[in-house]
Amino acid sequence: LRGTEKKVDTPYDKPSEFCVGCLSCANVCPTGAIEYFQGENTRTIWNREFELVRCSVCGEVLTAQEETPLADHADADNDGLCDTCEQQMTGGDHCKYCGKVHDGAFGWLISFFHSILAIFKR
Repeated sequence: LRGTEKKVDTPYDKPSEFCVGCLSCANVCPTGAIEYFQGENTRTIWNREFELVRCSVCGEVLTAQEETPLADHADADNDGLCDTCEQQMTGGDHCKYCGKVHDGAFGWLISFFHSILAIFKR
């Protein structure tokens, strides 16, 4: 098939073993021919279903579980935070690692120790 009737899919409509559910292909497709469905907890693309990973603070979808080890943000110390929540956590008096406000003269020290613990968790 050609033109508007053309279907873009994996060979023989079988699930792709290489897809990690990141939606990069769908986002760059100039014709919008690559379709996906995103539900509350899963995303389906290329005949595969992926569990979603959400921000631990606001619940915004970060990515698909299979993409997490490959994503740019996976090696950042954001502990499952979306960009907005990470900026809010690091921009204010909130601890970047636990999300709590450490008041008092030693609040910065507690945040520092949390950063050290995060390094050892890797």
